[in-house]
Amino acid sequence: MKIISSCPVCANKKFPEQIRVLSEKSSAHVLYVQCQQCRSKMVVYVNFSPTGVNTTGFLTDLSGDEVVEFSSGAPVTTDDVLEVYKFIKRKKKGIQNYEMIQMTT
Repeated sequence: MKIISSCPVCANKKFPEQIRVLSEKSSAHVLYVQCQQCRSKMVVYVNFSPTGVNTTGFLTDLSGDEVVEFSSGAPVTTDDVLEVYKFIKRKKKGIQNYEMIQMTT
């Protein structure tokens, strides 16, 4: 657990304030960690293998309960990604048209 011994945001050495185990499997754990100083939150994946322990962590603004809730949802498909892309493209085009109208008036 040395990788999360100091906060990646404020470098507080008394990191973390709390560690919550969100899920456990035979060779992997998902942890939720919060800094006592700056209140930054991280989700950390810990995998145990014959070659050693691997950890991957990332900052989040989600609560521990939200991480659990969203991780139990359906996986994102390529169709989902394309749908979001099309939505953003439509919105961007609408914003550009609005800006052009504003500039001409």
